[in-house]
Amino acid sequence: WATAFELFAKPFRAREPQTSAQIALRFCLSHPAVTCAIPGMLNPEQVLENTLASHLGSLAHDDISVLKDIYAQHTFFVTQRG
Repeated sequence: WATAFELFAKPFRAREPQTSAQIALRFCLSHPAVTCAIPGMLNPEQVLENTLASHLGSLAHDDISVLKDIYAQHTFFVTQRG
């Protein structure tokens, strides 16, 4: 799973430093059907990390297109054989 996530995170980390949680939160909040996200927070550092994600804003339309292309070009699920 970490490898798949890095595939999606790489285009964003190349431009600006972000944590995995920040990228995931920005992705969730970039969709018009999502009105809020409730991330887990176990310590003050995670609260700050999540708060900073909102300051980065939603992902740009071009960024969403890049993520859709990555998803379309790869297989991420294992299927069981009969």
